[in-house]
Amino acid sequence: MKPCWIGFGGNLGDVPAHWQQVLNRLEHDPQFANLRISSLYRSVPMGADAGDAFWNAVAEVESSLAPFDVLRKLQQWEAELGRVRTVRWGPRALDLDLLAYGDQTVNTPELVVPHVGLWYRRFVLDPWVEISPEWKHPAYGLTVRQFQDRLLGPRQLWLRGDWPADWHAQVFRQAGQRFPDLSCDLVEKVEFPATGIVADFVVSDRQDHGTEPTLRFSPDDDLPTVCQHVVDVLTAAYEPPERVPAA
Repeated sequence: MKPCWIGFGGNLGDVPAHWQQVLNRLEHDPQFANLRISSLYRSVPMGADAGDAFWNAVAEVESSLAPFDVLRKLQQWEAELGRVRTVRWGPRALDLDLLAYGDQTVNTPELVVPHVGLWYRRFVLDPWVEISPEWKHPAYGLTVRQFQDRLLGPRQLWLRGDWPADWHAQVFRQAGQRFPDLSCDLVEKVEFPATGIVADFVVSDRQDHGTEPTLRFSPDDDLPTVCQHVVDVLTAAYEPPERVPAA
């Protein structure tokens, strides 16, 4: 049996009831054991098309399944409980993500583990800290609590690398409109900072910061998409979720 962590979210229909149905499946499926769950949280939607506020939670469970089989089980449960995949980051009845699987890494088009966005998403980190604060990312070397701590200080955006002048000006402008108290700094090279969100502009594959949790953009990206993605990430990082008291 391997420990794994499952992220839950949704904003359509009776989402807490969907969460309870997921928990019932985890408790009664013989391929899962030793379930632990966080509180439910309410979070600001991430993405321009995400809809209303989300419910979020994290579950820790042991499984005899391999990572891809866990993924398929979660996708089966999503379908059974009404998940329809239409708009990326759009409204949904529920979303089940395999956040981590022990200390293993998987990097395929179908599945990436640990989840690529866990390091900046407070709606993942806050519930995860409740149940497994000392889990350590196998590539980044930081614990769940350390990821959370990086986002608890002043709001900071670092743009690292050779960002074109019109690009970084537009990113700073839109980010500042969303968060007026955000500090924005452009740096060619810098040691990985203790706090804040870092976005790298990568001209070649040789400029690899694979051991650091950063956003990565290149000249092949579309500037409006880059700006929106940075704002979405800042929203997930700096709009803390609200824990819902137990009934």
